[in-house]
Amino acid sequence: NGIIDQQKATIEELRAEIRALPPSDTSESDRLISEINGRIGSMVRELTEQGTKRGLFDSELGAILATRKKNEQIKLSINELDSSNAANIRDKKIFEYLAKAFGRNGIQALLIDSAIPGIQTISDELLQIATDGRMSIEISTQKERKTGGTSESLEILCSDDNGTRDVQNFSGGEQKILRTILRMSLAIFQANSSSIRIKTLFIDELFDALDQDNAYALLQALQRVSQYFERVIFISHSDDLLGEFDNKIELVKTVNGTVIKNGGK
Repeated sequence: NGIIDQQKATIEELRAEIRALPPSDTSESDRLISEINGRIGSMVRELTEQGTKRGLFDSELGAILATRKKNEQIKLSINELDSSNAANIRDKKIFEYLAKAFGRNGIQALLIDSAIPGIQTISDELLQIATDGRMSIEISTQKERKTGGTSESLEILCSDDNGTRDVQNFSGGEQKILRTILRMSLAIFQANSSSIRIKTLFIDELFDALDQDNAYALLQALQRVSQYFERVIFISHSDDLLGEFDNKIELVKTVNGTVIKNGGK
């Protein structure tokens, strides 16, 4: 801007010189006027070129500033993405830890491992009563692989005079006793471990598929179970063992609906 202003001032000075020439010497005046006009024309062209260059410079400068602003925005976006990515990585690690903690090999496995000794002790106590000590249950969370090593696996094996084997390899009545004993061992363990007092235990169809000897054997074990609860309610469609219970509620279907015997309608 300073150079352009100087040139404009020089042009004005030259024009002032033209106006100051004496009118007497026409030829000399014409020569000086022509010379000055030539200089003015040259300076005007130079000013025009400088103006054009200034316009190009301003355009380039504007483009550079726009690019700089865009780069700053991109940098901000990159910083935001980096922060977001760092947060996502942190959250991913947290979720992985939680998935591992609540997976089959995490807290669940620890709870099972810590519960097994108590459950096994209760089941052995009940089996001691129901089978005269002939049977015992073994609960394992480790299974040997054929290729070597071990894997996490919940296995329930039973031992008797013939060795240790899977529950499915016992007779139907023995399977019924073993599974019933295991279910009630879990119920007793849960009642003892819960922060809420569990007062009542319901057992449905306890003696079905059992012969009389096995039914009475299981009944002896259930008398031990009743010591852990204020009341144990057995639900059965069979009348065979009703005489063994002190308190009974018998429901009978009639044409007028279901009737409760020994307790009114």
